[in-house]
Order: sequence, then C-alpha cells, then structure tokens
Amino acid sequence: MTFSRYAVALCSAAALLGGCGGAPSAPGVPPFVPAVTRPARIDVLKSWMAADTRKDNLLYVTITDGTVDVYSYPQGELQGQLTGFSTPYGSCTDKKGDVYITDFTKNTVAEYAHGGTSAMRTLSVPGSGAFACAVDRASGDLAVTTAGTVSGDGA
Repeated sequence: MTFSRYAVALCSAAALLGGCGGAPSAPGVPPFVPAVTRPARIDVLKSWMAADTRKDNLLYVTITDGTVDVYSYPQGELQGQLTGFSTPYGSCTDKKGDVYITDFTKNTVAEYAHGGTSAMRTLSVPGSGAFACAVDRASGDLAVTTAGTVSGDGA
C-alpha cells in the first residue's frame, strides 16, 4: 500500500470512529450509556478499598494501565483499586469468593481475598504471558492460560 493510500485509509477510519459518540441514528433511541463508568485515573501508590466491602457483591475490572478497579455490583460505584500489576489481563474467582488476577507481563497470578487489598499469595506461571484463568468449583483447581512462546501456542 502506498503512503497516500495508507493516509486515506487512516483518515477514513478516524472519520468513522469519530461518529461513534454522536447522537443516535434513529429517533427515540436513547444514547448509549455504559452500565459502569470508570472515573479519571485515581493516582494512588497503594491499593485501597472502601470500608465494609468484604460483604458486598464486587466486580473486578482489569485495566491494562497496571490497576484493577473494584466496583459495587450492580450499582457500579467505585469501591477500590488494586495496584502493583504490570499488565493485569484476566480474573476469576473460587467458591470462597477469593479473586485471582493474571499479570501478563510478570507471568504471575495473584490471589486476593474478596474485598482485600494485598495478595495472599502470588504464583509464577510456566510459559509466557499469563492471560486468563478459571477455577474448578468442585475440586478448587486453578487453570491459567498463557499466550505461548515463539515456538508454540499457549497452554
């Protein structure tokens, strides 16, 4: 692709994407409002959690800026933020409610108590790029997927 065709393609994509936040295309259709809104980045050096969140329903949202935002569910109010990750990617929970957060760059999985602010333990993952996780409710076994290596697929 020549430079001019490349520039036209980029400008066309920008024009199309620029219209995504506009008014609805059909009369009577309400504008899109996200169920949960993330406030501007909260610059704190350490993890924090609102009081009494351990008994609440919480939604953990991994943000690739190195944080995990914690919201009340279904209210969608920010209740806390976990920090210290390089690239948090996936999360899962066990039947006790403990939360596992994968860190793609560090290739680890950190386990947090529900509503907790510090990892109870951190596991190194073989392979490369801890991507996602799941917990078997019956056995409690933790499964972690990785992105793989240059020599093969993830595991």
